[in-house]
Amino acid sequence: TLPLMSYGGSHLLTEFAALGMLMGMRRNARVTVRARDETELIGAI
Repeated sequence: TLPLMSYGGSHLLTEFAALGMLMGMRRNARVTVRARDETELIGAI
C-alpha cells in the first residue's frame, strides 16, 4: 500500500474498493462451483 499512501483518506477508499472486488470475485466463484456440483449430482441420479 506504500505507493497509494496519501495524507487524505483516498488510500483507504482504494484499499476498500480492491477488497470489495476480491470478495465479490470469491463469492461468484463459490456460486459457480456449487451450481456445477448440483448439476453433477442430478445427472448421476
